Amino acid sequence: MFKKKIIILFYYLKNIVFYKHLLFKFLYKFKKKQYIPKSKIEKIILKNYKIYSTKDFIEKVVGKKFYSFNLHEKNDYINSKKILNNINVKMGGGANIDLLYSLIKNLKFNKIIETGVAYGWSSLSILSALANINNSKLVSIDMPYPDLASVDYVGCIVPDKYKSKWELIRKSDRSVLKKILKNDKFNLCHYDSDKSYYGRKWAYNIIWKNLVNNGILISDDISDNMAFLDFAIFIKKKPIIIEFKNKYIGIIFK
Repeated sequence: MFKKKIIILFYYLKNIVFYKHLLFKFLYKFKKKQYIPKSKIEKIILKNYKIYSTKDFIEKVVGKKFYSFNLHEKNDYINSKKILNNINVKMGGGANIDLLYSLIKNLKFNKIIETGVAYGWSSLSILSALANINNSKLVSIDMPYPDLASVDYVGCIVPDKYKSKWELIRKSDRSVLKKILKNDKFNLCHYDSDKSYYGRKWAYNIIWKNLVNNGILISDDISDNMAFLDFAIFIKKKPIIIEFKNKYIGIIFK
């Protein structure tokens, strides 16, 4: 474990674009930790919020048609599975692709940003939905994995036919998020990168300010800590919670 941490440290030190990320990680060590057990956060969620399935959220809250990605984009789904069957590298779990696909396809959003890519399931579902939307684009931020042999596999399931609408930025949120959002406004953000409490709070605030009116912030794994629920209270918005694969996804409409 110690050797692994040393390798990661030297990787960051050799790459100047990661200095902000490294500085934040260092300073975070001295911040007062906000630890609440995941089980307790889940109880707070269940007690205070109505929990939706993805299908119910799309049909009853958004009032639109639910689309199953693997049925409506069957070829893309099958081809992606084939690619992953030939890869012996493990990365993060897949996003709620039905949620992203249904929202964008129904609401005709044309400017999307996401943090965290891994194999590219979220990227693929978003780009598939954007395929027939004019002047649309997806900006994806994903910091390289210094401790894994996965650098060549980030976004690997996204086919060439979608790449004209896709900008993949291989840097940390701290290095580029402010700059990207300063120059543009987005309809939807899918947040799935730094899962720490302070990392989330920092990013949510910047993202929220640069969403268009009626834009949507989506954050995965919100029961990891209280960052998402605290942020919703801070901006005085009632979040919508979706259960997905025994985890919770948070959604806030601006």
